[in-house]
Amino acid sequence: MASGAVRNLVPVVPVTVLDRSGAPQQFQAVLDTGFAGALSLPRSSIERLGLANPRQEPVIFANGEKQESNIYRATAIWDGERYAVSLYELGPEPLIGMGLLIGSHVAMDVREDGPISIEPL
Repeated sequence: MASGAVRNLVPVVPVTVLDRSGAPQQFQAVLDTGFAGALSLPRSSIERLGLANPRQEPVIFANGEKQESNIYRATAIWDGERYAVSLYELGPEPLIGMGLLIGSHVAMDVREDGPISIEPL
């Protein structure tokens, strides 16, 4: 089971991504149910991981804006399991999207410091 907490009315959950050498790096990521991908990180975090050789694909945002994004292959550790993920280079903060939550039950108490639990279905 993964867990996190609501901070300033934002659901935040830790996620671990392996860097280029295979060492785990943990990030505090926002649960974003409007993001269909698995995971996104800002450029500075991707550089810290040492990821290379991205492919470029268009991303369409909720407001209809279209933007090219670098997408990297990465390994995330989620609920103790390793997953090969497409990691998007987007925005100023890490995001966990619906792609990483597939097959999960998400529950949260929406209040400051409210608990978040994510369990397999």
